[in-house]
Amino acid sequence: RRLARKNPPYLYAITMADQGVSDEKLGAIPEIERFREFLRIPTVSANGPKGSYAKAVDYLSNMLKGICELKTVECVKGKPILVATVKGTNPKLPSVVLNCHYDVVPCVKDQWNCDPFEAILKDGTIVARGTQDMKCVVMQYVEAMLRILKAAAEEEKEG
Repeated sequence: RRLARKNPPYLYAITMADQGVSDEKLGAIPEIERFREFLRIPTVSANGPKGSYAKAVDYLSNMLKGICELKTVECVKGKPILVATVKGTNPKLPSVVLNCHYDVVPCVKDQWNCDPFEAILKDGTIVARGTQDMKCVVMQYVEAMLRILKAAAEEEKEG
């Protein structure tokens, strides 16, 4: 991990530098680019209902459209929650719940050496607010679901 803020110890960024992966190669990976797109949505918790929550839900909904049953719930007006459901084929099996959040804590921009919502690639590192808490987990769940469902559909076609 590399420190993304000028003044430690609050925010760490994901790094691939130790793996020898160039910024150019990282930027060409679709999953990485989708993660960076999601990081660019400023879902700052302190902005409350005036924040970009709907934009985040729209982004995720577009990724999952046609793959999952989607439902948006608003417990607090202006702060939508996306519920994505994949129904199994065996009702006797237990359910699996993946839960996470996409809001981030406020940024003190003068303590950053870049725009915290630019999601830049620098020396194998994605630098942005939310890389660790908690947009990374949102995208890990979404990308994993997409891969699993794609593999299941391909297996079903093969018979």
